[in-house]
Amino acid sequence: MFLPKRNGASGGGGGGQELTVAYLKQVEDLFQDQREKYEALLDVIEDFKAQRINVTGAIARVKELFKGYNDIVFGFNVFLPKGSEITSVDDDEPTQRNPVGIGEAASFINKLKNRFGSGDQVYKSFLDIARMYRKGDKDSIEVYQEVAELFDYHLDLLDEFITFFSRRLCCSTDA
Repeated sequence: MFLPKRNGASGGGGGGQELTVAYLKQVEDLFQDQREKYEALLDVIEDFKAQRINVTGAIARVKELFKGYNDIVFGFNVFLPKGSEITSVDDDEPTQRNPVGIGEAASFINKLKNRFGSGDQVYKSFLDIARMYRKGDKDSIEVYQEVAELFDYHLDLLDEFITFFSRRLCCSTDA
């Protein structure tokens, strides 16, 4: 698992590094004026990695830390093992979810088509990953990891995908 050093330099490596970097960058950017939230997230990740807390404890801390920021809460799934993903926020807390619509999905697909061209392997691979997910042949973690590799040097697309897919997971009845 990737874990950044606190001075901003990156460390670690592995297949899902781009995805974790994109998530951590999203949190750092969102809370640039509240550095303690970013530091607290790093503490949760360190404690979880060192097994000082379990999945339930990590999820509880992240939900409390980012209460009201559902995209960030659901984005934490990149650190959780298969089958332990966050699928909802507490029922008693108000949510700021916006349903993921067909228009938003079409807009993202058009952005991919414009960037890569409809005949490009990246575009075709993304559509294949999406099809396999819809059929149930891939879980959300596999999708995140494969898309992170696919969008390797296109962090803007990866950020948009993370936000879009996290919202889809939390808001969709068929996810």
